[in-house]
Amino acid sequence: MKAEQVDLVVIGAGPAGLAAAAEVSIKGARVVVLDENPVPGGRLPSQVHLDVAQLWRLKRRWVIGRDRALRLVGEAREAGTRIRCGRSVWHVFPTGSTWHVCTCPTVPGKENPADGFAYDARALVIATGAVQKPLPFSGWTLPGVFTAGAVQTMVNVNGVLPGKRVLMVGVDPLGVSAAQLLAACGVQVVGVVLPPDNAMSNGACRPSEGLGDLVRMTLKPDATVWKGVFNFCRPLYKDFMRLFPISGLSLMGAPLMLRRSLKAAHGQDRVVEATIADLDANGNERPGQRQRWFIDAVVTACGLSPLVETAQIAGCPIANVPDLGGWVPLHGSRQESPLPGLFVAGSITGVAGAAVAETQGRIAGINAAQYLRLVESRRAETDVTRWHGRLEQIRAATPGFLPDIANGRAEMAKQWRAYCH
Repeated sequence: MKAEQVDLVVIGAGPAGLAAAAEVSIKGARVVVLDENPVPGGRLPSQVHLDVAQLWRLKRRWVIGRDRALRLVGEAREAGTRIRCGRSVWHVFPTGSTWHVCTCPTVPGKENPADGFAYDARALVIATGAVQKPLPFSGWTLPGVFTAGAVQTMVNVNGVLPGKRVLMVGVDPLGVSAAQLLAACGVQVVGVVLPPDNAMSNGACRPSEGLGDLVRMTLKPDATVWKGVFNFCRPLYKDFMRLFPISGLSLMGAPLMLRRSLKAAHGQDRVVEATIADLDANGNERPGQRQRWFIDAVVTACGLSPLVETAQIAGCPIANVPDLGGWVPLHGSRQESPLPGLFVAGSITGVAGAAVAETQGRIAGINAAQYLRLVESRRAETDVTRWHGRLEQIRAATPGFLPDIANGRAEMAKQWRAYCH
């Protein structure tokens, strides 16, 4: 089949991809956004959560991701962007001065003859986001074991609850927001406990680390003052955990149990019970203190990692930067990659929130427009500088998914300079 000629293909219809598309489309370019999900917006349509940055002020403000998704989709379409959902990108490769992008429908039989299946684009933005890390434990393959992201989609998109008595495993922003969502929907969250101690939990099984994750969610670690407070108090966490009650403390309707961990899930054809162990302040199991809880669902949250496969297929070099979430595409501050015409934006460059991803998408879009000669260099430089300033404001005001992401950005900048020289 003959490929459709376009100026820009954006892979990923999340906040980064939609923002990049809008920035280029408004300048008169032919832009196509591709996404394998049935609706655009990335994770935004499934996100309804309390603003954790306001919890320390004793304020309850719900963030509705669907509203932001609709705004971004409307902006992109009004600018002239064509959004093609239900499309999986299975190959990307350079052909001279263009990028050849091969797609297929995610649901067989749903093909639209009016839509192309291959595109030749003068520039490419990859904004594929991140994926939840798996958490293996005894019984983790039983029906009734979900990831927090899957539960958010079930509740907010499909209107389905995972169960009536739910155990949440893991203390990270996604897990805490999922627990709060379930509690608000009338689900009995029997506990928010720590993950089992194994290679995949990556230290999150220790009570002091769980407390640290909770602090980072509320004290804005990118802000200088709060970062200093966080680092000063870190040695005291273990002492504080000696005073933390085994039964936990209430966190917006969900009992936070930083001195209990999941050991196993049980059932024949579905989850019906879970084995829970009591921990001491150091995270060691207390002998003879295991319990069996009756439940009908387990929800896990053990962090996110960037989705880099599409960038790898395109030939983009990747680097392992743990403080950014793992393997990420090599990129510069203008969201450019080492490959001509290829830009990356959003959580593929380091796990962060939707506001950060959207702003990175703006920067990638402006630089893609400059690459396509749709905007003068001086104007592009001015716009990029403005959005970089906005990006730093967002990072300073937004709780982070990763504790040392600032160090990760510095490491990426170092590797980028080494590559360029």
